[in-house]
Amino acid sequence: MRGWPAVRRGAVILAIGVAATAVSFFAARHDAAFFVICLAPVLYGLLGIVRGLTTIKTARQLEALRRPLSERKPWLFAQAPFGTNPDGSPAPPEPGWHPDPTNAAAQRWHDGQNWTEDTRAVTASTRGARAAP
Repeated sequence: MRGWPAVRRGAVILAIGVAATAVSFFAARHDAAFFVICLAPVLYGLLGIVRGLTTIKTARQLEALRRPLSERKPWLFAQAPFGTNPDGSPAPPEPGWHPDPTNAAAQRWHDGQNWTEDTRAVTASTRGARAAP
């Protein structure tokens, strides 16, 4: 993953900035002079860490979205979108276009048994429509 090298590099630069500031501080106390706060490497190191962690998070989100719906974790759906059976299990929807649980701007086709990969954009004419793909 591209993010981990950026995190490591940022941590090293941050450590160098903190060490330079600490050395300057203790040298100034000993000689009664002023010390230099090395903000540039500290800020650059923090920026590198944040940028690397953001890259890692984005890569993981894209990886999760590339998986087929059947392999995604059930926590993606906060609740069953289509009621329940008498035994409490989620009721499968009737065949047709339904709101896509993973994308509010799309509809996904359900064949009565499974969700398919067929999607379409939601428009004023497709809201509530139950037509064949």
